[in-house]
Amino acid sequence: MPTYQAALTSAIALNLHSFYTGAERIFEVIAKQVDHYQPTGSNWHRQLLDQMLVAIPNLRPAVISENTYLLLDELRRFRHVVRTVYAYQLDSQRILELANKSFHYFSTFKKEIQQYIHETRINKE
Repeated sequence: MPTYQAALTSAIALNLHSFYTGAERIFEVIAKQVDHYQPTGSNWHRQLLDQMLVAIPNLRPAVISENTYLLLDELRRFRHVVRTVYAYQLDSQRILELANKSFHYFSTFKKEIQQYIHETRINKE
């Protein structure tokens, strides 16, 4: 693989990593400030994502849809790969497929977060 292609693959992988990390930070704020419960332990990342999929009666609606959950779970697993392998070992085809999928779902994720904010504001009033 030419050097520039490896560099682009690494850059895309790091952007996917950053996208998931940003989503997870949003979920951590919701878990702490709204749910008053943030998972702990070795699989807290997965538990936090699971928590955002579920509506909590009389507290908040589900934060994300099932489709968004599936993508974010895939990104969660991918982030682990990015953190544990060398860039030259990343599968460029897999990264491009995930990037295309993520690009499509980014606007859906953004809408779901905006909808969550809107719904929680209405419920407070």
